[in-house]
Amino acid sequence: MKKYCFYALALAAIAFIAPRAFAKGSLAIGHGDSYGWAVNMSSYDESDASALEHCSGECKVVYRFENTCAAYSKDGPEGATGWAHAPTREEAEKLAREECLSHGGSECPIRVWGCDTN
Repeated sequence: MKKYCFYALALAAIAFIAPRAFAKGSLAIGHGDSYGWAVNMSSYDESDASALEHCSGECKVVYRFENTCAAYSKDGPEGATGWAHAPTREEAEKLAREECLSHGGSECPIRVWGCDTN
């Protein structure tokens, strides 16, 4: 009996001290240049809340990503936008810029990027 209690306590301790997998992110956008960004969160609820908290004004979560890199591009305060995810930062930025340009943007600088880790 003592042996089983020891194993149960050992497993509980491992589960308690084991690192959580942080692998979710969100993008929230609002009017003008307002946006909020969150990466490496443990859940979409947490990443959505963080992105909204960092976005000023009336904002809406428009993009979620997991275990990847993502980027957000915007052409001026009221211009075209684009966002994308990919295995690398460079590819995510390229795809986000292409998305922005395809919606009528002219320069579409990257406003923010991030890579979730596991």
